[in-house]
Order: sequence, then C-alpha cells, then structure tokens
Amino acid sequence: MDHLARLPALVTSILGVTALAAVIAPAPASAANIPEIIVNYQDLDLGRPADLELLYRRLQAAADTVCVPVASYDLVRAAAHQRCVQTVLEHSVQQVRSPALLALHRANAASHHHGAVRS
Repeated sequence: MDHLARLPALVTSILGVTALAAVIAPAPASAANIPEIIVNYQDLDLGRPADLELLYRRLQAAADTVCVPVASYDLVRAAAHQRCVQTVLEHSVQQVRSPALLALHRANAASHHHGAVRS
C-alpha cells in the first residue's frame, strides 16, 4: 500500500495523432497540446470496495472527457472514441498499481466487451 501513498493524484493524458487515432502519452504536464485530467483519490481508501468503485467511475469519466466526444450518429468516430476511452482507462488503471482496481477493470471490460462503459 506504500506505493498508493506516493500517488495522491493520477494524471490521465492523451496525445492526439489525429481526431480518429490517439496514442497514450504519459507525458509531462508541460507538454502544450496534451489534454489531461488530474484524478485525485487522496480521499479514498482503495481497500474498501465502495471507494474502489468510486475511483473507477472517476477514471471512466476522465477518460471519456480526455477523448474528444463525437456525435453518436458518426459511427466511425464513435468507435474511435470508444477505443480511445478504453485505452486511456486501461493506462490509468495501471498507473494506480492496485491489483483490486485492475481486477475491477478487467471484470468490467469482460462483462461489457461490446464497448459500453458502465457508469
């Protein structure tokens, strides 16, 4: 749990290659064109399932915000947006270094394999 104390906030960032293709970039905050959201979880105890769920929802919301939203009728861009969200979420979950959070993420991904994100 010591590693969690050193991570008071998680920066979810993405480097857009184009509007449809994005690459995750754990870049420094000084990079000018990288959208990022700081997800604070100092108030959470990751040993509690309810707090773990809350952090996961925060990460989902941050990933959805960092990836540029598109109109739902544009299927190509909507699919790219969903892939971006899943990639950012996977990266963010791994940054927390919590086996319980990773297990929650994997269970959620397995039960929603068609791209729907649980809220």
